[in-house]
Amino acid sequence: MLQTLKKIMEVKKQAWDNFIENAMDPESDSSNFKVPFKVLSKKYGQSYIVFCKAMWEANDDVMTEEEFMKMNGEMPRGFFEKMIK
Repeated sequence: MLQTLKKIMEVKKQAWDNFIENAMDPESDSSNFKVPFKVLSKKYGQSYIVFCKAMWEANDDVMTEEEFMKMNGEMPRGFFEKMIK
């Protein structure tokens, strides 16, 4: 978890703030994001990946992989396996 948090610090502050303000949806019970996966991966790439890696590490078997992928932009299985897990 500590290594993942250090990676968050590597993300430029402006890019991170933009990601948090414009992509995240803290009010939703069904998705962490306001925008679809394609936008998340292209527009917010590094911030999105760092966020999801940290969330997956913190998950600690609370959600299944399928629930996690759906909640986090409905990411494809291949992306989850290659970039997050």
